[in-house]
Amino acid sequence: MEIAPFVPTEAGYRERVGLLKEAQPEEPWSLEGEKQADAVAAAAGRPADACFARVGGEAVGFARAQADPDVPAAGRRRLWVVVARRARRQGVGSALLEAVSRAAAAAGATEWHVSTSLAEPDGRAFALAHGFREVEAEYELHLDLESFEDGARAAPRPIESLASRQRRHPDWFERYYRLHTAVEGSVPWALGYAVPNREDFRRRRVEPAEFLPEGTMIAVVGGEWVGLCEMWRCGDDLATAYQELTGVLPGYRGQGLGTALVAAAAAWAKRRGYRRLLTSTSTSNAAMQRTARRLGFIVAGRWSHLLGPVRRGGAPSGQERHR
Repeated sequence: MEIAPFVPTEAGYRERVGLLKEAQPEEPWSLEGEKQADAVAAAAGRPADACFARVGGEAVGFARAQADPDVPAAGRRRLWVVVARRARRQGVGSALLEAVSRAAAAAGATEWHVSTSLAEPDGRAFALAHGFREVEAEYELHLDLESFEDGARAAPRPIESLASRQRRHPDWFERYYRLHTAVEGSVPWALGYAVPNREDFRRRRVEPAEFLPEGTMIAVVGGEWVGLCEMWRCGDDLATAYQELTGVLPGYRGQGLGTALVAAAAAWAKRRGYRRLLTSTSTSNAAMQRTARRLGFIVAGRWSHLLGPVRRGGAPSGQERHR
């Protein structure tokens, strides 16, 4: 077995995405998405340490370690490790983790953050066995848009797409930035949250080709932007849209705005020909779970987020979702 650096060629990205899709076929992996993620991270000064494990020249595993801009802990790094099913329990994951751990430790990293689906139990079991602890969990939710009754719920306040607001409001970006960071900052993330600067936010949340401003919905009350439902393409899956951050400012909750935002986004996605809407929510977010049940979402999976020490020769094999 050989551990080789990831080289960002077309062939390299194809191998990387192929391994990711095999490990987590329900997730929105795509060539363009992975290229965009790398470009945004590099522009923000967060280049990744990444490598392949090869056997007979064939890539059978991939690992990456990278600083996470959403998490304020100074020594924390996001960790991805995927191993082809045919190559598991042969030391591939351990070899990959040894390589990225060495580089991360040399750069001052002290703590890993990994995410793994409970549909893929090997990652969580390995993490727990190596001293990791679960700090947060979330449900993966799916909505069948073919049976969704769009127009069945009238919005209690004006709900408009971000695209329509972009056309009419020269200051749309500043408004969207303030709303998005306020909503995200009001969520009690166990892993922490750091407000991004405006340019990093623009690169990561507005400029990617996967972002759908025409499907992203904004709630407006008295001229103020008070809620949003953010929509993205789901990688190469043309039948699925992804609902990212959704929320309402604290002073405007309990008025049905969250349900109206998600319903408007789902109706838009159905009109555009999408057949499924995918999202996730913390297992402790009772309000979002109620909204999801009202609209017909079903729980399709559960994710575990774990933290553990950076050390040579021992780290978990887990998979992480990407937008």
